[in-house]
Amino acid sequence: MGFEDLEVFHHPLLQRVIAGIRRLRGEADTKERRPITRDLLLHILTQFDKTSLEGATLHTSFCLAFTTFLRVGEFTWSQAESEDSDFGRWHITRRSITLHSHHMELSLPSSKTDPFRRGITLSIAAANNDAYPIRSLRNLFTRFPVSGSSPLFNPGKAFTR
Repeated sequence: MGFEDLEVFHHPLLQRVIAGIRRLRGEADTKERRPITRDLLLHILTQFDKTSLEGATLHTSFCLAFTTFLRVGEFTWSQAESEDSDFGRWHITRRSITLHSHHMELSLPSSKTDPFRRGITLSIAAANNDAYPIRSLRNLFTRFPVSGSSPLFNPGKAFTR
């Protein structure tokens, strides 16, 4: 039984109240939301300075999320979470990434689509453009080296939504 089946929503008095609110306030604004396409991503990526920690982190996180279809909660975290001794069991760390010459592997320790926390390994092929994360990850790891148990993005500082 859905809301449309309830009689109260079809009561004439409620319908008049809703019509009055719409007259006074107008219809709700709806923002157009375009999908992030590869071309749009490539345009966004040009805005980041890959020589700074912040720019390299954002560049890499955008590429990795786009290429692997990650949800925001799979690669962001709070300061309190980083202080948990089980951080690596629930979040992506530097150790979660394995770079090879023609592909990379990302080990997700947990995911919304993995309710039993078994983990999954994603393989991502290399490609010769800025939208693929391998080159960006190499840049991040080379310029800003940290231990393998550190969070993948922004070690020492929360990387929140």
